Amino acid sequence: MALAEKLGVIQQTVNTWISDIRVRQKAGRNTVILRLNRLGWTQEMIAKVVGLDRSVISRNVQNTKIGDMHNLLSQGHGMDYIARHYHMDLALV
Repeated sequence: MALAEKLGVIQQTVNTWISDIRVRQKAGRNTVILRLNRLGWTQEMIAKVVGLDRSVISRNVQNTKIGDMHNLLSQGHGMDYIARHYHMDLALV
């Protein structure tokens, strides 16, 4: 029996309830991907560790625009702002 049915609600309601959990899980996974990438791991190695296809790893790494971070710094934004902007741990910025 599905959780929504057990709770007497529609699936969309359950999805809404857990959406913030999914966002945090994805952000955590993306943090791991970026950390390993910055440590010099290959995308293939990262893909094996996190259980995703290498193309997903590639997109994730490409979407983290390091050059844009430098632009934000030159505009006077601090590391805290950049970390929040990119949903990253401060240590990765």
